[in-house]
Amino acid sequence: MVIYLDVLMAVNFLITYFSLKAAARLLHAGYSTRRLIAASVFGGISSLSAVIPLGFVASLLLKISLTAVITFIAFGFGGTSAFSLRTLVTAITGALVCGTTILLRELTGSSFFGAAGGYPYFDISVFHLIISTTAVYIIISIYRRICDKPQKGELIKLVIKKGGNTAEITAYPDSGNNLRDFLTGLPVIVCRKDRLKSIMPDFSEPAAGIRLIPFSSVGGNGVIAAFRADSIVAYRENGAKTQIEALIGSYENSLVNESFDAVINPKIIV
Repeated sequence: MVIYLDVLMAVNFLITYFSLKAAARLLHAGYSTRRLIAASVFGGISSLSAVIPLGFVASLLLKISLTAVITFIAFGFGGTSAFSLRTLVTAITGALVCGTTILLRELTGSSFFGAAGGYPYFDISVFHLIISTTAVYIIISIYRRICDKPQKGELIKLVIKKGGNTAEITAYPDSGNNLRDFLTGLPVIVCRKDRLKSIMPDFSEPAAGIRLIPFSSVGGNGVIAAFRADSIVAYRENGAKTQIEALIGSYENSLVNESFDAVINPKIIV
C-alpha cells in the first residue's frame, strides 16, 4: 500500500480529535474546543514520526511521549494522577476508534485499513472515516448520559474553590435553569449568596472578574452577579465525580426558603 503523508496526517488528526472528545466524556473533564483542535493538529503532525526508522522499544516510548504531549495540550496538567489517567484513557479511546474501523473492514470485506510505523492509515474517503469515529463518540456519549443522568429529587454536592478558599454547597438539578453568560457561553449555577461568603470576590474591585447577567423568571426580572471559580467539582449520590465548567451566580433573595443552596442545569453534570 502506498502511504501518502497528507492523508496520514488528516486521518490521525480526525482520530486524535474524536479520541480526545471521547476521553473528555468518559472522564467528565472540562475542555476547550480550541485546545482540542490544537492537540489534534499536533496529533496529525506527530504521525509523521512513522517515517523515522526506530526499534520497537524506542517507537513505543516515542508514542507514549507524544500521547502525553497531546493530552497536555488538550486538558492541561491538573496533577500527576489526573494527567496519567487522562493520558491512559486518551490512548485507549484512540485504540478503540482504530478497532471500530477494523471492524467495519471485516464487516464490509474491504481492505481499506493500513498502518505506517504503528499509526493507522485508511485508504478510504474522509467521509467513511468521519462516520466511524463519530459513531464511537456518539455511543460513548449516550452511555455516559444514561449512566450519569441525575435521578428525580437527587441533590448534587458542589465543591467550589476560589483564591485558596473552598465552599461546599448542595445543588438541585433543574432543567429550567438555562441561564448562560452571553459573552463566554458558560452556564450559570444560581446560588444562595450567604453560602458563598468564603469564596465571594470583592464586588467593589474592578479586577474581580464579576459578570452581571440579566435574567427573567416567574418571580420577576433582575441581574445576577456571577464570577468564575478556580474549580467546581460535582459529587453525585452514586459516587460519580464530575469536574465542570460554569460561572457561580448569586442573587440577594434567591433560594432563601429552599432546603438546597443552589440550582444547576443537569446537562452540565453528565
